[in-house]
Amino acid sequence: MSQVFFDPEVGGDGSTVSDDDNPATGLRNYGHVTRFVPALTQLVAVTRWTKAWCLARKAEMLELLGQTNASRAAASGHESAAQAAAADARVQATAAGASAEAASASARAAGASEAASAASALEARNGVEAVQAALAEDVIDDASISTMKTWSSQRIAVETGRASNVSYTRSGGRLSLITEVLPGGERKTVFTYSAIGDLATMAVTYGGKTRTTTFHYVGRVLAGMTTEEI
Repeated sequence: MSQVFFDPEVGGDGSTVSDDDNPATGLRNYGHVTRFVPALTQLVAVTRWTKAWCLARKAEMLELLGQTNASRAAASGHESAAQAAAADARVQATAAGASAEAASASARAAGASEAASAASALEARNGVEAVQAALAEDVIDDASISTMKTWSSQRIAVETGRASNVSYTRSGGRLSLITEVLPGGERKTVFTYSAIGDLATMAVTYGGKTRTTTFHYVGRVLAGMTTEEI
């Protein structure tokens, strides 16, 4: 014997139909006259309920999928924004470093220009060897009266060679020290910089004396320099 129970939990009415001659559920002995069509009706009802349930679950899944995609998009947007901010910070840092290096280069160029002018005058008088010595002294060999003249270009020019050994030290990406071993002894040139990277001072020590040049700026533009010798 076979029977079908139309469960109310899936849209049925709780009735049962069987293929025997049961007077309450059977389709035999003319039971189909009163039960066959209602059984078909219950089959349709259960099918409709199942369809409605599936559509509801599909809607829920689509909603969850939309929320998931929105969360992923938001996370991706935050990540992209963070990456863009980091890239912008790197660009700004690079630009700031380049600006500082350019300002420092401008200060060095100004000093080199002054040294070159002095070198041109010396070249006419003393030849190439004196010019090289003057350039080695940079701003030290200016036209002022100085006890350091005894160990600046006037002395080095008559010695054999400018330097037998030169070493350069960098700190924080900038030149901080030049050490030269000269025939007359060791000469050290120390450079310091401001907090924004401009050349602040240059101190040269040689022969027991130190001459310090301080650079003055208006904004980021070199406006002048002062020199003190001890």
